[in-house]
Amino acid sequence: FLFRDKADSLKRGVALSIGRSGQASSASCTQSIIGRFRPRLCLMSGFCGGFSEKVHEGDIVLATSAIDWDYGKWKGVGAEAVFKPRPDPVSITDREIYNAVRDLVQSRARDHDRILGKTVELSNGELKELRFKPGPIASGSAVVAEPSIIKRIQGLNESILGVDMEAYGLY
Repeated sequence: FLFRDKADSLKRGVALSIGRSGQASSASCTQSIIGRFRPRLCLMSGFCGGFSEKVHEGDIVLATSAIDWDYGKWKGVGAEAVFKPRPDPVSITDREIYNAVRDLVQSRARDHDRILGKTVELSNGELKELRFKPGPIASGSAVVAEPSIIKRIQGLNESILGVDMEAYGLY
C-alpha cells in the first residue's frame, strides 16, 4: 500500500495479518517480512491485557520493551516444582523508533481531533479521550486470566503496563 509521511512524501508499506496468536507465529512472520521487503520500520497493532492500575480501557499502549514473562526454568520435583523466571527484555529505547514514539506522545497524532471524534462515535460515547501510554509490556505464550499469575508478572518489573502474546516475537 502507499501512504504519505509527515513531510507529505509518498511511501510504500506492507500490512500482514499473522493469522495465529503467539510469539512463534509473530517471530516467523516478522522474519519473513524483513527478509522479503527489507522495511525500515516494523510495527505491530493488536490488543493487550492492560493492568487496571496502569492503563484504562481505550488507552493506546506503546510498548517500549517486551519482557518474556514465561521464560525461565522449573526447579524441583513433582508438586514441589517451582517456576523461576529469567526474563530477558528486548527494548526499543536505543533505536530510532523510540524517538518516534516519544514524539507521538508529546505532539499527539496529527489528526487527533478527527481520531478522537471517531473513537467517541464508535464506542457510543464510552471512550471520551485518547491517551498514549508508553512503557514495557510482558509477553508470553498464553492468555493470562489467573490473578496469581498476573501478580507474578507484575513482580518482574513494576513499570509493566500489560500483557500480550506476540510482542516479544516481533521484537
